[in-house]
Amino acid sequence: ATTSGAYTLEVLLTADGLPLAGAAYTLQLDLNPAIPSCALGDAMEQDDSSGAATQTRDLNLTGLSACPSDDDWYAVGVQTVPLQVNANFLHAEGNIDLFLYNASLGLVTSATSTTNNESINISPGPGQYFLKVSLANDLGSHPGNSYDLIIVVE
Repeated sequence: ATTSGAYTLEVLLTADGLPLAGAAYTLQLDLNPAIPSCALGDAMEQDDSSGAATQTRDLNLTGLSACPSDDDWYAVGVQTVPLQVNANFLHAEGNIDLFLYNASLGLVTSATSTTNNESINISPGPGQYFLKVSLANDLGSHPGNSYDLIIVVE
């Protein structure tokens, strides 16, 4: 199957020539959750602007999708410091960058390496901040790249 969803797998015994009914077998099922669903979006859609940002404090999400021309935004309320943000992904599938903005959408800092994963560790002071996750370059064999996101406000 090439789309996400629930699937049923049926295993049938078509012939049984043994004295005991049935047959022992081993089943191995390999799933590839790393392929993003740019056509459907991820669990956090519609988070495509600072005005539609997902409100969060501490967050640990897996299986998110960074898609071409479809930035993901998160609103982070900071009362104490530091603020730690980690986006984990495979760069070979697409370069993801992080941008942290203040409440007025002024850029505070960014993480724009060309390797796997991006991190921001900063003590920005109390206030409302916006995190933008952006697919800078789509490098893989399918549209977009999947990522896991961890935001920790201590």
